[in-house]
Amino acid sequence: MLLNNEALLGYVTLRVKDLKMMTQFYNETIGLQIINETETRAMLGVDNRKIVELITSKDVKQATKAYNGLYHLAILLPEERYLGQILYHFDAVGFDIGGAGDHIYSQALYMNDPRGKWY
Repeated sequence: MLLNNEALLGYVTLRVKDLKMMTQFYNETIGLQIINETETRAMLGVDNRKIVELITSKDVKQATKAYNGLYHLAILLPEERYLGQILYHFDAVGFDIGGAGDHIYSQALYMNDPRGKWY
């Protein structure tokens, strides 16, 4: 499993236009497990702990300079070695990260989701 049960993230609900594409991204690229899925909703997480809920919405605004919507989503990992595992996983699935940073108190990987949103 890519993320373990010590990974921390508050439960978030994201409205998306393309539920299938975004579910596939969070499942296959990020490594979250599909807990529950319907035609209009997908719940993803780790070990049945809910982390991201995706809901189909036709009125989702495209991100622009004037409207960003969700600024970013962060996943806190319990140990630095998990960051290396995720970086290895992204390379294995051919996913390019947009950047990386060492903020002294934490290290981070930055990426775009399929909609071009920066995480």
